[in-house]
Amino acid sequence: MQHLWTARPAGAALLLLLAGSLSGCGDPPALAPAEIVSKAATATAGITTMHFVVDTNKLQKYPAGLFLSHAEGDVARPDRLQAKAKALIAGAAVEIKAVSYGNEQFMTDPMSGKWGAMSPAMNVLAAFDPNKGIGAILANAKDALGDGNETVDGVACYRLKTTLKPDQLHDLSSEVDTKAAPIAARLWIASTDFELRRVALDGPFLLGDPADVKRTIDFSAFNTPVTINKPVLGVAPTKAP
Repeated sequence: MQHLWTARPAGAALLLLLAGSLSGCGDPPALAPAEIVSKAATATAGITTMHFVVDTNKLQKYPAGLFLSHAEGDVARPDRLQAKAKALIAGAAVEIKAVSYGNEQFMTDPMSGKWGAMSPAMNVLAAFDPNKGIGAILANAKDALGDGNETVDGVACYRLKTTLKPDQLHDLSSEVDTKAAPIAARLWIASTDFELRRVALDGPFLLGDPADVKRTIDFSAFNTPVTINKPVLGVAPTKAP
């Protein structure tokens, strides 16, 4: 007995054609990159809360100072943030928690785990504020080009590529190296609500960054209620902030 695919080539061809048609049904409508970025900027400006995850690729050699390898947390506008992070200090792995609460910032001591005050110069809230760090990325993605479509956490997205100068990323960190070369960036923007779902920054832009560093920032849980409490100085957190 002949196999179904060899016995009925016309039927097989029809099935393949239908499969191709169905796979294209999920593609978002074609829009100019500038229009996608503009819509994303508008959508981002309206965000009240969101969750973020920052990841760094595995490096051949890590810098001697403090290096953030992973961070995860929540932002609640206008002035609250909570995060937990994994970092390396002189090659030793540590976990740090941070909270921005109004005009105050707090961070746990890597050794004791107790809450202490954080210098205002380290504005962790600005990095993930929709109108500052994220807003700066969208505002400076003026030469964005289409880079196909991709699904992020089940959400159909436009994928764009652009180039960003380090001095355009100063709201992401107080340690931006303004003399560093421009870096390649990719943006994943949802095709339905135009929320920015992912940013990939390929290259060094912070002081002391290794040449092979790559960072990915994922955003989710937009406008989902979140509670962020003010820490008590000198006390270790009893649960993740």
